[in-house]
Amino acid sequence: MRRTCKTVQQYCGGTSAYQFCEGLRCELDGDYPGSGGVCRPLKPCRRTYQLCGGINRLKCCQGLRCVLDDDYPEVGGVCMPGRKCQSDYESCGGSTGLQCCERYACVYDASSYAGDGGVCVPTYKQSSSSK
Repeated sequence: MRRTCKTVQQYCGGTSAYQFCEGLRCELDGDYPGSGGVCRPLKPCRRTYQLCGGINRLKCCQGLRCVLDDDYPEVGGVCMPGRKCQSDYESCGGSTGLQCCERYACVYDASSYAGDGGVCVPTYKQSSSSK
């Protein structure tokens, strides 16, 4: 049986409309009708100590978390091993998708824009027991 899709590093797109195989994307060489390109793997997850976050929203692989260099949405960071959740006033939500740990809530600034993150603050539950 003959392969009908193009594999990694093969030509795709163009006027012949060559299709790429599953798990790949066609990285076009231009933004014009009939432009061709090269088959590339879909964006893989980022590994330990690789760049993450930022305007490209690079995601870390499972078991890693993105430690941002600052606390604004477009900033990048580094994938670090460890917790999968944020705690005490660490960045959360927004374009990073970082989640707060149990007993923390992601609080956003009232003037924030779509994609802006918040910070994880402790949540306190009142005790239901009385003396």
